[in-house]
Amino acid sequence: MWKRFSKPAAVLILTLLVAGGCASTPDRSTGQGPVDVTPVLREHYRQAIESMKAGEWDAAITRLESITRENERLSGPYLNLGIAYAHTGDREKAIAALQASIERNPVNPVAYNQLGILYRQSGQFEQAGKQYEKALEVDPACAEAQWNLGVLHDLYLQHPAEAQQHYERYRQLTEADKRELQSESDGRQQKSATQQLTAGVKPP
Repeated sequence: MWKRFSKPAAVLILTLLVAGGCASTPDRSTGQGPVDVTPVLREHYRQAIESMKAGEWDAAITRLESITRENERLSGPYLNLGIAYAHTGDREKAIAALQASIERNPVNPVAYNQLGILYRQSGQFEQAGKQYEKALEVDPACAEAQWNLGVLHDLYLQHPAEAQQHYERYRQLTEADKRELQSESDGRQQKSATQQLTAGVKPP
């Protein structure tokens, strides 16, 4: 008897570096040399992300579109623009923006995963599966892509055995993340305790 795992409530898609699964790669250009990212551009990008976090999608789109016009070689603004378009219901523009992001950075699993979600919502299940698989090819530890493949096989393709495999892999990946975070936390606590014990103690 296979088991369907519950999706955690804390899977977020708004961060530039998406935690808990898909690790976003550093932004890349189209291979035409270094990209000059000015302080002004960074500030505009920060404002766009803050708008996304606040759910102010139209404001975020306006800022991100301006950034892509100013420097169309950066992949990150296109990725977030795709997410923002999706939240406003403009699926066609969302897909185009995510494809543009992938063209500029073909090794970012987050973009493939988000594109897969849009294809699934459009009923293009084969395309959705290909995008999730591509995300895993780029980053085998992308937990969100494993989850989405499980959902695709479970609810849309009626493949319970395949769905179970992806749900199980998702569970393994997220448990590994939890163990790593706990280990880091334990390490910080041990360091803090050691510092407290040796505070004010001078060497002989």
